[in-house]
Amino acid sequence: NVAPKTNPIRALQENIQDLQAIINNLQDEQASLLMVLHRKNVKIDSLKTEIEELKYQMNLMKKTCALGFVLFGAYLIYSKIK
Repeated sequence: NVAPKTNPIRALQENIQDLQAIINNLQDEQASLLMVLHRKNVKIDSLKTEIEELKYQMNLMKKTCALGFVLFGAYLIYSKIK
């Protein structure tokens, strides 16, 4: 059995092509992951803004309810005095 002679330069070229293909695939995957992360960051920012808006509305409702109780209490006191 005589092993076929391999051209070392040709083998290196094939290895380089294989490595370039692997690098291209990794770069595509990285770009895809970065897009997913960006979309998730945008969603997180949107949810944070929504939470802050809900906190503001809740605080406003608390103040409105408190004012209503104060006014109702004042009405009750005023109606007893009258």
